[in-house]
Amino acid sequence: MRHSKAMSQATRLVTAEEFEHFSEDEAYRVELVRGRLVRMSPVGPVHARIVPRLIRVLGDYLDDHPVGEILADCGFKLESDPDTVRGPDVAFVRQERAPELQRPGWVRGAPDLVFEVLSPDDRPHEVREKLDDYFRAGVPVVIVVESDARHCLSLFSPRALVRRLGGSRQVALTCGAYQRLVNVLITTNVARPVVPR
Repeated sequence: MRHSKAMSQATRLVTAEEFEHFSEDEAYRVELVRGRLVRMSPVGPVHARIVPRLIRVLGDYLDDHPVGEILADCGFKLESDPDTVRGPDVAFVRQERAPELQRPGWVRGAPDLVFEVLSPDDRPHEVREKLDDYFRAGVPVVIVVESDARHCLSLFSPRALVRRLGGSRQVALTCGAYQRLVNVLITTNVARPVVPR
């Protein structure tokens, strides 16, 4: 996750379709949040080392267990009217949704799992806003990796937790699969779990 700054623009909101047609330079390190363009600051070297390592470790795991695809900095259209397009540091999409990844443009809908690497300059209210966007769009689990301490924290959406605690076998299995991915990160020393005090 990177510190963001709202870009100045007219009062007219930008749509995801208009955002798709921006040049690569115009869209570089920019997210669309409720119709407003938000420029993301460049990442630091620690963040830049963790993300490729996450991708490598998760990719190795998925080579042996082909249950989905790993994507980095890919735009996901999370909301409409006004539109929100977020680009998680790393996202996981289940195999049965892989055909969606062949279409041009932003991936429609939420990823199945999000990894966000915190940067030292991230503002807490912006992190909360981004996590809320993911959960509101239906992401069941967000794994937050602290870049300075190399710890990770699994956050389950309230909706997924309610269903999980309510006995839904499918959600429990899904959350269990995500926890196995977290365990892969821990056993390969990409991150250590946060232990609540």
